Amino acid sequence: MKTISTLKNGFIPHLFFLTALVLLIPAPSFAQVKHSVNVTNYKFTPSELQIQVGDTVEWKNTQGFHNVNGTKTAFPSNPESFGNSLGSGWTYKFVFKTAGKYDYHCDPHIGAGMVGKIEVKETGGNDDGKYILTINFTGMTPHVGQNLQLAVIEKSSGIEIQRVSATAAADFLLSVYGIATGKSYNVDFFADHNKNGVYNAPPADHAWRIELNNVMGDTTLNFQHNTSFTDIKWITTSISELSRSSFNMYPNPATNKVTIETSGLPAFDLNVSIYDISGKLMSVTSKSFNDKTEVDIQRLTNGIYFIELGTNDKKTVFKLIKQ
Repeated sequence: MKTISTLKNGFIPHLFFLTALVLLIPAPSFAQVKHSVNVTNYKFTPSELQIQVGDTVEWKNTQGFHNVNGTKTAFPSNPESFGNSLGSGWTYKFVFKTAGKYDYHCDPHIGAGMVGKIEVKETGGNDDGKYILTINFTGMTPHVGQNLQLAVIEKSSGIEIQRVSATAAADFLLSVYGIATGKSYNVDFFADHNKNGVYNAPPADHAWRIELNNVMGDTTLNFQHNTSFTDIKWITTSISELSRSSFNMYPNPATNKVTIETSGLPAFDLNVSIYDISGKLMSVTSKSFNDKTEVDIQRLTNGIYFIELGTNDKKTVFKLIKQ
């Protein structure tokens, strides 16, 4: 770099003037995106996040006596420590300044599956061409306390990028990682208005679709509650389609494997899909089903999962506790 120490007429810039110029140059800032996690009895919602360096995660305890423990004492592989003390009704924020993968849990409720994961990527380093979609929900008062599930689906391929869920508040945020430059998506979501635990077409449940076209980077969409519903159809419409009483799943809770059996049904092909508590697909296998079959769950971390049994056009869902 060329350094100018003198100018014509022998003028030498004053040191205080140069220092002032340096002070006017803005320092790097970590303030970027805030991600919200709802803390209720036995779960963090969403339980997994993908964020960038400098992003803030805010945990808000709305139910029960819990804490966030992401310390290096509990998880030595975490790049840095974070966490708070046990209590109720608290809000805890942490700015992630180091890229890497983080684990955390609630100390007294690990056995109940109250765990979470955060992947922090370098700021501006979208080497994979993927970005964060944030949906800002407002005016959701009719659905406060209800389960809200959201899926981001690429229009051209029909591939589901990610599915997340949350307990709805009047105003809250959900973030999804994985949208790509130049791609277009349907953002489909519903509130379990009739509180039966599954999706039913409106007006039983309230469902909407937002279109996101030609992604250019990290994107924020604003949604205000309305009654212009859409039948999104991407989740099982009714567990009665494939009679739950025709199946028996045991043991539950389970550690290494579960057995699914039936009687009185002819042999048929069955898809067995496992979803975590946030709705993320963990595995799917196809089996020729006759009397009973075993499902290996050794690789799953402790927590709550949903096992979906499906044929070509019928499905049913079981809740599983892995311990």
